[in-house]
Amino acid sequence: MTGEEIKKRLEENNKKIEEILKTDTFTLNYDIVNLMAINDELRDACPHEYNSNGICIYCLTEKNKGE
Repeated sequence: MTGEEIKKRLEENNKKIEEILKTDTFTLNYDIVNLMAINDELRDACPHEYNSNGICIYCLTEKNKGE
């Protein structure tokens, strides 16, 4: 996947999580756990391009100090 594709998927997953949380405010349900796991996999696959603040422009992961 390209960085842009990863960014789009992360945004879609985060919107789904927000929608679920509107109805299940205090419940971490299976759908959220699954979406969060997918987000972790997407971040691992991301080609990471960091902005001047050290944040990836695609997945919003913070740059490690060693990079």
